[in-house]
Amino acid sequence: MRLLRVFYSNIKRIFYWLPIIWNDRDYDQIFFFKIMYHKLLSMKKFFESEEALAVPAKKNAKDIDKALNILERIIADEYDENAFMWHDKKWGDINVSTIKLPNGNYKLNMVRKNVITAEDEEIEKKEFHRCFERAEKQRKQDLEYLFKIIQKYVLEWWD
Repeated sequence: MRLLRVFYSNIKRIFYWLPIIWNDRDYDQIFFFKIMYHKLLSMKKFFESEEALAVPAKKNAKDIDKALNILERIIADEYDENAFMWHDKKWGDINVSTIKLPNGNYKLNMVRKNVITAEDEEIEKKEFHRCFERAEKQRKQDLEYLFKIIQKYVLEWWD
């Protein structure tokens, strides 16, 4: 009877993982984070269930939930949108076009409607770089915090 229960449990696990594995790709880190998210979500559900016997099961679920919240931000990858929101409102959306040069090469032409003078262009570029750096800093902070949580708690996540 126990063997049959284990068999059905394993079949359920296959169906739980199938969509994730089916859509997994090796060319982008986002797929790694999606696999990690799926695993931690499964572990959280376990620690919240009646099956969990460990005394700190509810605490484990809360710690895992912290990691899940960060992974949601990483997977959503809205760091640039958040960092550039006010910049784009101030200077207007960026319009990108290509210009063919006399030598046959092409050059990207990036124009914002509120950049009128050369001084505006210089200020906009500086602000653009600050926004980019802010987005990268936030992304890096989230990654560091995620792995700090995992490093701190992962060895406690057992039952």
